[in-house]
Amino acid sequence: MYCLITRTHMNLGHLMLNHMKAATEKKKQGLPYGMFFTHMFHALEVDMTGEVREKPKESKEYNKKTLRLMGFMQNEDGEWVKKGVVTPQKKEQGVLNEEESER
Repeated sequence: MYCLITRTHMNLGHLMLNHMKAATEKKKQGLPYGMFFTHMFHALEVDMTGEVREKPKESKEYNKKTLRLMGFMQNEDGEWVKKGVVTPQKKEQGVLNEEESER
């Protein structure tokens, strides 16, 4: 964040590589940036034959329980929103709220 705010140049590749090295030292952490690299490999047409595409384990999938654990809740419209974030209510045409009727 500091570099973005101060407009300081940074070596993103070096930062990502250091993050990946640190992740290999932890037993229960997967290698980061998997989706990024997959996207880049496809964009650069890297030959991926022989690679096995694995479906994520059920424990890695997002569901109602994991969304709640991450601090999300469902609003009246069924959308998942971060707790504490107030979404604007949809106004029906022809119906004025109290503030508009007082004007």
